[in-house]
Amino acid sequence: MKKFLTLLLLLLNYFVANAQISEEDPKVIWAQADTSQQVLGAQVSITVEYRSESLLIEPTDSISGALLLEGSNDTTETHIVSTRTYLLLDTGTVVFPPWKVDWNGHRYATSIIYINVSLSPLNEDIQREENRALKTVGFNLWWWIKHYWLYLTAVLVSIVAIIILLRNYRKRSIKELVIPEIPRDLFAEAIAGLAKLRKEKSWEVDAKGYYVKLGDLVRIYLGAQTGLPLAEQTTNDSMDMLKNKWTDAQLQAYQYILTRADYVKFAKGRVDVSEHLEALDQAESLILEFKPAAHDS
Repeated sequence: MKKFLTLLLLLLNYFVANAQISEEDPKVIWAQADTSQQVLGAQVSITVEYRSESLLIEPTDSISGALLLEGSNDTTETHIVSTRTYLLLDTGTVVFPPWKVDWNGHRYATSIIYINVSLSPLNEDIQREENRALKTVGFNLWWWIKHYWLYLTAVLVSIVAIIILLRNYRKRSIKELVIPEIPRDLFAEAIAGLAKLRKEKSWEVDAKGYYVKLGDLVRIYLGAQTGLPLAEQTTNDSMDMLKNKWTDAQLQAYQYILTRADYVKFAKGRVDVSEHLEALDQAESLILEFKPAAHDS
């Protein structure tokens, strides 16, 4: 009896949750694919645009007959544009479930997208000519010179120019000064960058720009110090890469900075001044922990 009641409650929750998704409004969220017909082994891109102040409920990455290859997010003044690229692995109709958002107390969803996948068509009805033997053409020096005279002229001019330059070079007696390249001090640059961000307080007028600068500064410096491509990874990919390589405190500090940066940049969220300053402090702490030995003295 208890099992029956539990199953009944689960079914009721399922129907209630799905009953809330009753509205389709392209001004709130819409989705489209770049094609409705594709061949096996090809790619299809799904583009979803939704209001930036809404709460997104993205469908699972696991879709029957398709494999998620990559995804990206971009922002406009009022919307966020998400693009997902899939590899088609099976023939038939591949079903992409709807994307959902909560906005102003209502739930909205896109339509289901269907992609018909077929094998690459064989052009069996095309009549092909029989293979013909290659025709042998004799060498004609005059034709060859007329055809390639421009290239020959360029080669001769280049040879003359090289000879003149070599003669002039031999006559010179002044040695060229070689200016040694001064290696960059990434640690000093990072500390100076943090000090500049703290002094300018740019989050007061442009929070997104502030977190772009802070996130790039942290990723570039820590990536150079650890030898990991942090500047090329998303926050989640970076955290997976750093697991078992950093301490829990270092991972928490890195996640604190980047999650707030993503929240402000992509979701246009608002962060308190205390969190801006805490992100700066966490960044400075991380950079000091990875300080080069040359700066220990």
